[in-house]
Amino acid sequence: MDGRIINVGSGTGETLTIDGANLVYEGLPVSVNAGDTIVIKGGEYGMSWPNGAINIKNIHVDGWVKITSDGNVIANGSLHLTGTTPLKGVDIDFRTYDVEFIRSDDSLVVIDAAEVGGFENIKLRGFRIHLGSANYSGIFHRGRTVPYNNGLGTIALKGLEVHDVAITGACYLPVSIGGVVNSSEDVGYCEDIHIHDLHFSNSSAATYLNINNVEGFNIHDIDFKSVNVNAPGLEIYHWRMIFAKGKGKIYNCFARDSGGCVAAIEAFSRTSGQTCSIYNCYNYNPWRYGTTEFRAYTDWIVSGITYDCTLEADFITYYRPSPVPGDVYSATCVDMYSNLAVPKKVNARNCVAVNPQNVTKVVNGEIGIDSNNLVVYNNLLTKFNLVTMTPASDSVLKGAGVLRPGVISDLYGTLRLNPPTIGAVEAAV
Repeated sequence: MDGRIINVGSGTGETLTIDGANLVYEGLPVSVNAGDTIVIKGGEYGMSWPNGAINIKNIHVDGWVKITSDGNVIANGSLHLTGTTPLKGVDIDFRTYDVEFIRSDDSLVVIDAAEVGGFENIKLRGFRIHLGSANYSGIFHRGRTVPYNNGLGTIALKGLEVHDVAITGACYLPVSIGGVVNSSEDVGYCEDIHIHDLHFSNSSAATYLNINNVEGFNIHDIDFKSVNVNAPGLEIYHWRMIFAKGKGKIYNCFARDSGGCVAAIEAFSRTSGQTCSIYNCYNYNPWRYGTTEFRAYTDWIVSGITYDCTLEADFITYYRPSPVPGDVYSATCVDMYSNLAVPKKVNARNCVAVNPQNVTKVVNGEIGIDSNNLVVYNNLLTKFNLVTMTPASDSVLKGAGVLRPGVISDLYGTLRLNPPTIGAVEAAV
């Protein structure tokens, strides 16, 4: 019977294992079905640290099994998605009540596909994560040992959605999904990864959202506030807040008073003729580095992988109140890095750089032939409203650019205004 409410746990400090093949409903043993809801009793779990506080396994359904709680949950360890049966159709939703992780020496939320691969249709929603120096990651996909070998092996993970997550604190990689591909290995390959509505604040990390060996990533509505401010090592390492390797798109991502490039893509695909795009991204008052970056490198070419991807940047804004004296790094809307025999070009449109650092162009590198409406402007302090971030009537920004269908969010995540904020330069209507 579908649609059952299955209660688990007592919240009194035990390690909780949710085994989809071994549950109890109305006093009888049952296996989970699509449409069931598993409700975790509010309270504390995982006093046997360092073991996982909550372990989820043996759920494999066509459809969805929802896992939630009836109160706030304290996890004294990690939330582990694991087992020898690939998980499929698991929707973990903590948007009604909080889950708090208070102790772990590794990662806090682990999608452990390393043993079998083949995980499919996983949702993680509503987490509030504070990271400490002992944490490897906040949300970590352990799929790096699953061989893919250009289709001869197993897809580690297909169909992941992560959203409504707030992360504070410092660690190595707050969110890490995917595997690695280079001249000697092709492992942890993922498809259809959707990550959105994440919020990072008051923390430092080399990369906040790391995606690797993924075909079809969709990353949007990520914001960063006061991250990597004067972070140690930032002056010698090119930090990227979002770094995605593979094929996909990044859009509606913003940073304020932070250090690092907002969004970067190293573009490659298993199929030629694909497009990788970054649009509607904005870096306001960065401590160091620009707004977006594209890379096209031959360093990790393996059989079946092509760098024949069209690169697009649209509605990219870089704004710094004034250049930082003595800063040796260049920073603008788009950085383009390529070591291919025929360098890759980025088609850049509707981009504005205000006080770019050590560069006189909106795009550092080759620009595509259809690029247009690129504006470099210095000392624009009197040319737009510092509260609403909308252009003044005599601003070079007003009326610049062209409309892009589907781009409807403004800088603050609201419906586009008229005139729009400078994070979305387009023709006045």
